[in-house]
Amino acid sequence: IRNIMKATLTFNLPDEQYEYEAANKGAKLLYIITEMDQHLRSILKYEDDLSMETYDKVQSIRDFLREKCIEEGISI
Repeated sequence: IRNIMKATLTFNLPDEQYEYEAANKGAKLLYIITEMDQHLRSILKYEDDLSMETYDKVQSIRDFLREKCIEEGISI
């Protein structure tokens, strides 16, 4: 027998519209973040004609994205 858990979130709209949108679209945002990380990884791994400066900048962006996710407890 599986335990089923349910949760209900309540928002005071329109005052908490931002929070509502974040909760409502969280899965989509996580998907986009994961896709962005994979896209940056692909650039670094497969694009052979990157200058060292461009490589470093792309790596810096990917590092920033991953650090922010870690800070917020988001696993990508």
